[in-house]
Amino acid sequence: MKKDKILVVGGYGDVGGRICLGLSEHYPDQVIAAGRSLEKARQFAASTGGKVLARQIDIAGVVPNEELQDILLVIMVVDMPDAKFVRQCFEQCVHYIDITATYKLIEQIKDLNEMAIRHGATGIVSVGLDPGLSNLLAKHCVSYMEKVDHIDIHLLLGLGDNHGEASINWILDTIQRDYAILLNGRLTKVNSFRDGKQTQFPGGLGKHTTYSFNFSDQHVLPETLGASSVRTRICFENRRITALFALLARIGFFKLLKYKPVRSIYKHLLNAFKYGSDVYAVKVKAYGYEYDTMVQMEASLIGHREANGTAMATVKTACLLLDNEIKSGVFHSEELFDLGDYVDDLEGIDFYLDNRLPVAS
Repeated sequence: MKKDKILVVGGYGDVGGRICLGLSEHYPDQVIAAGRSLEKARQFAASTGGKVLARQIDIAGVVPNEELQDILLVIMVVDMPDAKFVRQCFEQCVHYIDITATYKLIEQIKDLNEMAIRHGATGIVSVGLDPGLSNLLAKHCVSYMEKVDHIDIHLLLGLGDNHGEASINWILDTIQRDYAILLNGRLTKVNSFRDGKQTQFPGGLGKHTTYSFNFSDQHVLPETLGASSVRTRICFENRRITALFALLARIGFFKLLKYKPVRSIYKHLLNAFKYGSDVYAVKVKAYGYEYDTMVQMEASLIGHREANGTAMATVKTACLLLDNEIKSGVFHSEELFDLGDYVDDLEGIDFYLDNRLPVAS
């Protein structure tokens, strides 16, 4: 059987549906929206006018190898508990892309590098907005330096956006846990939504205080770019909501999210009230050395509808993988691609690239 199909797991959700539609423009009759509900997959496929196919697949259970016989590439849009299904993909010589922001899962996928090489498959992680474009912005900044020292990444989200169920669950799971990252070359414990830092976002968004959050790029970039410290922070477009989150973190409220009633109420409030617009922004500021002088470099992007930005970046990554000769193995996006591979194809995203290397004070 010919391997020419692209299987998007979670393909009938908000992000997955956008990925399917984007890919169908490049690969007609090859894109399959898949998930546990065959009915939802078929409904979505019908809404595309036949551009997208439908298939039922449950990655939580045992996936028969026959389901992968015609699959060239799997794109995983939903979070998995482990990398068991990724192993199966590589064993069946299927390429794999994952948009997860969970570092533990990314680590497990990276550990399958030798298996992917052995079976002639390519896996790409750190794909999407953050991680993904944030990694590529950081690589762009570092490319102007002889040696990188540390990198700060700031993410701004508009709460007026329609954040999906999976996205909200991930934020609520992440915000209640502390984590460890490399700071000045040492593994250091960090508290979620603490240690605020002011940053000026471009495009009229102004100055915001951002707070530590456990995005995977800060775990990855010390390895791929050689920085001694990388820290990712988050804020919301509405400064009062950001300040409220910071207060709740200080008093330990988010620890209560492990209790289902509290979590349900909080999810309801996040869904019921929209504070602001659908804007998002990512700003990266890197510090390093050029001829023994400390320099800094900034790169940012601004767009609308986080789901759309994630989908566009994922579609572009899939096209780069399928349309080029790429070696086998498992890679972070910045290990294969540059920011320039993306900027002309991400409609509605504005990039702000400062290449002047001003001397840091």
